[in-house]
Amino acid sequence: MLTASINLIGVIAATAVALIIGFSWYSPALFGNAWLNSITSKGKKAPKMNAFGLIMLIVSSFVTAIVLDIFIGVAHTTSIGGALAVAAIIWVGFFFPKEIVSAAMRHHGKMLAINAFHDLIALLIMAAVLIYI
Repeated sequence: MLTASINLIGVIAATAVALIIGFSWYSPALFGNAWLNSITSKGKKAPKMNAFGLIMLIVSSFVTAIVLDIFIGVAHTTSIGGALAVAAIIWVGFFFPKEIVSAAMRHHGKMLAINAFHDLIALLIMAAVLIYI
């Protein structure tokens, strides 16, 4: 039987870190303009974040942090290297394939790189937070 305890403080911290990474990653200072250009047509307005979207972003980041914490626990790793390996495996197995299909269906190659590497960086840093807290 698989058992794992959830580090609630670590999960909350990892959620906060994921949100900070996301807001920074998709800001105009980093990749926001390139991302917007890849998803919008000329003359169309960029999508706006609404309250529901923000709530779903927070909930999905929280769920991701919980599942990542469980996977780290099930892997019985207590090292940063082990936690990063778990995060990388999750990215390769679940996040990256989803981004490939999404980009292929929408014909947005640039969006693939921006989104996929955001997911990888966020997962790796979330794993580091979870293992240290």
